[in-house]
Amino acid sequence: MKNADKKTVTCISQDGQKVEVEADKIITRVSAYGILTTDDNVLVIQAHLPIWEFPGGGNSPKETIHGTLIREFEEETGLIVSPGKLLLEKENFYVSPSNRTYHTFQHFFKVKKISGQLLKTSGNLVGARWFPVNELNEKNMNASAFAALQTMLYNSSDHQFLS
Repeated sequence: MKNADKKTVTCISQDGQKVEVEADKIITRVSAYGILTTDDNVLVIQAHLPIWEFPGGGNSPKETIHGTLIREFEEETGLIVSPGKLLLEKENFYVSPSNRTYHTFQHFFKVKKISGQLLKTSGNLVGARWFPVNELNEKNMNASAFAALQTMLYNSSDHQFLS
């Protein structure tokens, strides 16, 4: 088969750029993220780019979605949480900062803090901090995380699915 005959998929980079990627190079990724609030603040992290997102990440083999959320949240923040309401499920195709391409199924949950102390840095993270909800927007947040924040703030239904 010639390269011109290969099927491509349009993926979005974390900075919003559209990139055509060969379909057979895309990895399926299931992930979970937690939204922890206190007063008018929400806990966010900075990972790959200077934009804010919620603590969480990809699942490991044989791990439940709640197990993924609890493990990733603790790894990235030092906090142990309990998963609450599923706010948003989001499907998309994206290119990571490391140039891996994913077909993702993201799950955003409201969470409750059980225990732990907030870490300021962890692994590849530049920082985890409390951020005023009214200062987060589509320019300073990951697009999926911002959609989840909007769902939490303004949608009263059980949960949403976006693709």
